[in-house]
Amino acid sequence: MPNPTVKTRRAWLSRPLAIALALLACSLLAAVSAGAASKEEKLEAVEEKIDHAEEQEGVLTSAITAMGEEISALEGQVSALRNEEAAAEEELAAKQAELDQAEDQLQEALDK
Repeated sequence: MPNPTVKTRRAWLSRPLAIALALLACSLLAAVSAGAASKEEKLEAVEEKIDHAEEQEGVLTSAITAMGEEISALEGQVSALRNEEAAAEEELAAKQAELDQAEDQLQEALDK
């Protein structure tokens, strides 16, 4: 017949051991699920950064497009102003030639 003290000792040792094993199992499960949650949180954070970057890209693309259109309009204005400048220079040269001719005629008249 087994010794009652050995049986009691086993029961007494097996309960804390079972509790310790249960706590260890719970801790491991919590750590695994925390790691998974942490990885999920990291993934969500990265996805949020990507979404934000894509939004920024859209905003910047729109701004660049608008600026490109404005540059094209300004280039058109510069071209028109250069054409006006060339026409004004031609007109000035013609008027200068007229003035030179009139001065020559005046000088001839005075010399006579």
